[in-house]
Amino acid sequence: MKNTNSFDLLRLVAAVLVVISHQFALLGKAEPHVFGNTTLGFFGVIIFFVLSGWLISQSWVRDPEPRRFLLKRCLRIFPALLVIVLFTVLVIGPITTSLSFSEYLKEPLTWNYLRTALLNVQHYLPGVFENLPYRGVVNGSLWTLPIEFVMYLTVLGAGIIGLFDKKYLAATLLPLAGLVVFFIAKDNYVLTLGAECAYVFWFGVNFGFWTKSDQKQRTIQYCFTLMSLVILLLQKESFLFSVNIFVAFGLIVAANEFSICANLVKKFGDCSYGIYIYSFLLQQTLLTYLLKYQFSFEIYLGISLFFILIFSWISWHLIEKKALKFKPKRAMRPV
Repeated sequence: MKNTNSFDLLRLVAAVLVVISHQFALLGKAEPHVFGNTTLGFFGVIIFFVLSGWLISQSWVRDPEPRRFLLKRCLRIFPALLVIVLFTVLVIGPITTSLSFSEYLKEPLTWNYLRTALLNVQHYLPGVFENLPYRGVVNGSLWTLPIEFVMYLTVLGAGIIGLFDKKYLAATLLPLAGLVVFFIAKDNYVLTLGAECAYVFWFGVNFGFWTKSDQKQRTIQYCFTLMSLVILLLQKESFLFSVNIFVAFGLIVAANEFSICANLVKKFGDCSYGIYIYSFLLQQTLLTYLLKYQFSFEIYLGISLFFILIFSWISWHLIEKKALKFKPKRAMRPV
């Protein structure tokens, strides 16, 4: 993988797509769709998962040590998540709830929300956002985080059993395993979403190995991955889903080839994760006070993006960046 690419820009674009899509939903409007039945927000999630699969698997390849791998993943997810959960319960909850402060603190639901910091995502706080179009939901973006972390664990497991060392086997099993899971889960909406995320994540994992393989291995990987996508294309229910994967895949390939805003992180910060986890909460909070003014969609979106960018910038520089300084270094081999 080259030293410069446009992944930071692509992550920001994906995060903003989620913000835009959610702004429609939170105002009681239908979310825009891309390529059929996939919302603009879920298309952003697809980009995140494909790119994450690629980069996380290559992180294991560079440093295949389980403890260090897991600690790196925890440092990326949990510090900012813990802060936003505490901020939600102790700040946003008290100022937006319809209950008195004492009643709010007495409710078991208030303290149950703290489980979200451990990826047991809770969606409600007592009396919070009850009168908004998207009633009661505190932070709807966080549902993907448990799936993302489970995907990290699958990479860890695959690495421990040596699957990544058997490139031909990996090329055969990785996309097909995701495909099997997808069809098992297709009759359950929640399981289907999880299976779709798992499939695109492992699609990204497989693509990461394309870039590291010789020509013969790469040909086999192309064939099996495309086979799994063709099977999806032939299924009426999953045709449009596979189209979205193709488009997201194309964007990621382009981001790998072209260096657009390659120094974005150095100058501004890697704010995509902060945008993703703070946006829904901030959008709901702002609507609590601004919905009565009946602004246009564009004004609501502009105000939301302004505050989201501020919070995500602060989150990166004061929380995430500092937490990543504790990432364990790979031990140098003795000469």
